[in-house]
Amino acid sequence: MTIFKQVKTMIVMMLSICCLNSYAQDSAPPDSTTMVDSASLPPAEEVKVVKPYERFKMNIDTVTNLVTYKAIVDQSETGADSFYVRAKKWADKKYGLTKNKKIVMLDKPNDKLVLKVRFDAYTSSNKNNKNLLGYINFNLTIVFKDDKYKYIIDNIVYEPYQDPELVKAGKLKPEMMEGVEYFEYLVVKKVKVRDTDNLLKCSDIEFQNLIKEIKKALKNPLQIDEDDF
Repeated sequence: MTIFKQVKTMIVMMLSICCLNSYAQDSAPPDSTTMVDSASLPPAEEVKVVKPYERFKMNIDTVTNLVTYKAIVDQSETGADSFYVRAKKWADKKYGLTKNKKIVMLDKPNDKLVLKVRFDAYTSSNKNNKNLLGYINFNLTIVFKDDKYKYIIDNIVYEPYQDPELVKAGKLKPEMMEGVEYFEYLVVKKVKVRDTDNLLKCSDIEFQNLIKEIKKALKNPLQIDEDDF
């Protein structure tokens, strides 16, 4: 009788252990290695990265800290006097030196020519659309040496129109009549950034075209050989 009770007790204990193991397996979390059907997962949201706006950069002279365009142009077989004559002829045709002597700041024959000139200030969305704002005033200096010359464009200033009648006529935005502003300020200006950069870009185009004009005007004329026909 005692042996029977012992066997019965052992059987009950074994059944209890089996039940506990079964419950533990049923309640255990799925194995991390279990494959999950990707089609059953919700689609991942695309993260759009917004690129920060980059300001239009202009060349700042490290010595003067002014927005400056300058370069030395080498041109052999050309004397300083020839450069000077060509430069005066070009400047007189473009700016009217003989009629408007106020734009000539310094005229040192065969050495240096310094002018205070301007062109229209504008913004543009395309090459056929210009929104006139005022003027870009600047100094143009050309220094002459034998076989080379140097051009310098600096002291660049934006001067807005100040005519209130243009505002009434809808031809001028009131916010563009704030006053004279140097380019050194415009390149770091924190308000109306995109409009300001548009003005700087359009001005840069005009300066690049002006430099091309200067180089063309001071270039040696084409020499045609008498035997070449």
